Amino acid sequence: MNTDFYKIGPVWGRVDVQLISSLIMTGLREKSSNGIKTLHKNFKAALGFLILAYCFSCEEDEELLNGITIVDCNECKTDEPLDAVLDIKLEKLKNHQPADFNIYITIYEGNLEDDIVYSAFKTSYPETSATVPLNKKYTITARYFIYNKHYIAVNSVTPHVKYNKYSCDEPCYYIVDRKVNLRLKYTK
Repeated sequence: MNTDFYKIGPVWGRVDVQLISSLIMTGLREKSSNGIKTLHKNFKAALGFLILAYCFSCEEDEELLNGITIVDCNECKTDEPLDAVLDIKLEKLKNHQPADFNIYITIYEGNLEDDIVYSAFKTSYPETSATVPLNKKYTITARYFIYNKHYIAVNSVTPHVKYNKYSCDEPCYYIVDRKVNLRLKYTK
């Protein structure tokens, strides 16, 4: 039988590798199929655990997240800011009401049910802003009156400062959690 392999020539190597790998796989399946299945299950469980541990990790290493952190260098400041400018997005009311219609904005310090009004104003523009101190929770409401019905949009933010050494030309501070969406999802 060895002479048959030698007569085939260059194909002998492929046949031999295929034969050996099929014998090994058959032997593994017959002798220790439970061992491989257990190893496979353990590997999947360990991999799942590592992925979950990474996703829910409280540690934020800037060097590790250097490629993931996206910083707008135009909004970066070399001095640590003391307050934040909230960017508030509102519903465009051109299709719903006359042009002189106002949206009433109320900014509460803390939760809405605490009823501590920080600021209140009205606007007719689809975007507005407000300056607030950092590291506090703010609940913002927008009151709309459309087709003789009242609608209130509510959202909360806690603007705070982060420091980044790597994304821009020089280390800088930037503010996160300052965008507020108070657009209506539907009006019926």
